[in-house]
Amino acid sequence: MHDVTPRADGEKRIMFVRDRERSITLCSYEGRPALNSFDNVRIRCGIILTPLRRVIIVPQTDMIYKYGLADRGEVL
Repeated sequence: MHDVTPRADGEKRIMFVRDRERSITLCSYEGRPALNSFDNVRIRCGIILTPLRRVIIVPQTDMIYKYGLADRGEVL
């Protein structure tokens, strides 16, 4: 896996954790294709620094079209 989110705090390492209870779905925002997802949770030394929040992500590139996601209409 490759995390493409910007490193606002300069993090050098990322851990991906599978979550079978939450899924990313396609949606639209102001007429544009978007992803209904979750924000990253930040944990340091076992302490949760930021809670889990649902977010809508509107890609700023043609990625959603390039990979055919805009036409799938299914859970990712």
